[in-house]
Amino acid sequence: MGRLLKMNASKSNQIRNNTLMILISAVIVLVASANFLKNDSVNIFLYALAIAFCGYDFAIKAIEKLLSLKFDERIFIIAAVLITFVLKMQSTSAMIAILYNFGNILKEIALDYNENETEKNRKILPSKVSILGENENYLEFKPEDIKEGDILLVKPGERVPTDGIILEGISSLNTSALFGESKSVKAEVGMTALGGALNESGAIKVKATSVFEESAGYQVTRSFEAATQKKGKLEAFVLKYTKFYTLAALVIVAVLAVMAFLSKENETDYIIRTLVVLMASMSGSLTLFVPLFYKTSASAALKTGAIVSGGSVFEKLAGVKTMLYHKTGVITTGAMTMGDITAIHNYTADQVLNIAAIALSVSKTRIASIINAHAGNPKASVTDAEEYKSLGVSVTINDKTVLCGSAAFMKLKNVDITALPEVTVYTVVDGVAVGAIKIHDVLRPDAAATMKELKLTGIEKNILLTGDNNATAAAVKEKVAMDAYFAVLTPDEKVQKLAESKNAGYVTEADDGSEPTEDGTHFVIGSGNELILPDTDIVVTSGKISAIPKVFHIAQQAMLSFKINIAAAFLLKLIVILVGAFGIAAPWVAILIALCVDIAIAVGTVLNTTRLLTIK
Repeated sequence: MGRLLKMNASKSNQIRNNTLMILISAVIVLVASANFLKNDSVNIFLYALAIAFCGYDFAIKAIEKLLSLKFDERIFIIAAVLITFVLKMQSTSAMIAILYNFGNILKEIALDYNENETEKNRKILPSKVSILGENENYLEFKPEDIKEGDILLVKPGERVPTDGIILEGISSLNTSALFGESKSVKAEVGMTALGGALNESGAIKVKATSVFEESAGYQVTRSFEAATQKKGKLEAFVLKYTKFYTLAALVIVAVLAVMAFLSKENETDYIIRTLVVLMASMSGSLTLFVPLFYKTSASAALKTGAIVSGGSVFEKLAGVKTMLYHKTGVITTGAMTMGDITAIHNYTADQVLNIAAIALSVSKTRIASIINAHAGNPKASVTDAEEYKSLGVSVTINDKTVLCGSAAFMKLKNVDITALPEVTVYTVVDGVAVGAIKIHDVLRPDAAATMKELKLTGIEKNILLTGDNNATAAAVKEKVAMDAYFAVLTPDEKVQKLAESKNAGYVTEADDGSEPTEDGTHFVIGSGNELILPDTDIVVTSGKISAIPKVFHIAQQAMLSFKINIAAAFLLKLIVILVGAFGIAAPWVAILIALCVDIAIAVGTVLNTTRLLTIK
């Protein structure tokens, strides 16, 4: 079986043993079917022996389930084996046992293949770490034993166990498991090393800045677990219709059983029909798909540089037709530079700049940092400071009330700024606008291409939301080829726009602070270390909005895969039920078809779902 898909030793041995038992059973069945020994009693014994060889394992498991009052498909298989054997269809009985066991092997191999493919992105947590001890020796510990401040030795080929600062050594770190992109970054003294990154060359010493459970790698792994734990509408749909389908099949079984009881001439025929429908009612292959779908979709998304908080998010994405974007840090890079300064009412440009810098000294925003740096960080007494998130600040300087912020902030404070040009930051002294400062923000190089790709995925509208003035918003809209914009918005007005757009997707930067809406799908553009954010549907860890259309493509392909799998499964099982109920095929053919269909559905589901991992 070649690579046997890198299974663990016990599972690999179990599959080899089961395969050997199947081969032995198949040979025994061939001998009995050929009637070499010309003795019916011996042939019956051989069939029973073949069944024992390949059916022992699942029979034991079925009995264990039965004793714990739990029922699964193995009970149906055992019933089919015993009934066909008693009805003198020993060869069919043996083939049921052989095919069921063979089908289980195929399922195990297919599931393991899927697991190996998804694990490529998830095997980022080391099982042991080297921590510097008291005698300057490195001792092996479990990752859970790491404390902040511990000195860790990370050798080439090992993964960084937790986030930390490099103290010694030069190397390169591959962060593809965290950010999706397969690229190496230089690692040298003073730089941050994220947990989960692969050390590709030289040994490095890292001072832990977080415990293992708070590391980047641990958060990524946790996101995969969450992807299968958050149940969505798909799971409810499958469970609902599986129950309906199983109930309908059991009603048919009951009718056929009554007909078998009442019929004297065709009793055996009706019993076989009942068996076929009973086997077709097995729903294990149907319930397999949903958790597999969630896990595989999340793994495929990570390869594009996005972490999805739960599998149900993909369901929401499939219905999104409108996307809304905050400007700063999403459509633009957030890397800002100073522009022109306008001053009126006998104020000079330098005075406007200094007043703005002093007022904004109470803020930690990018704009505040740029203006302060350009003004030389002037100092003055500031009192009554109040910051309005994403808008501006209100302070008192030398007994004068100063406002400094965006056009949306001026609108909120009812300040007339019509005498000033439409810029980024306005300065107001005692209720009078005295100056304006233009700040240049650089557009993301992939913004325009992303809008185009999103159109190809079925997004009908890309809309810009910004607190900036109309002129800036209109210019960004045209350059990026968006469909519409809303400018001079306060944070509350942005939230209102999101609420008005049902089932929309919206994109913000990591420190924006936007609250999720009930119907929307929230994307966050990470800036490097944000891997899991509370109440966020999708974190774009690569920091590139070009990952967004890729996530949409994965969601669409996943939903298509789901629909194909479910439709094919129900259709095939319906055909089997009809074949069995009306006795269309020979009894042994109908039974084997019922079994083969269930195997095909399970294996096909796994392989079709795994195909999502090839999306780039």
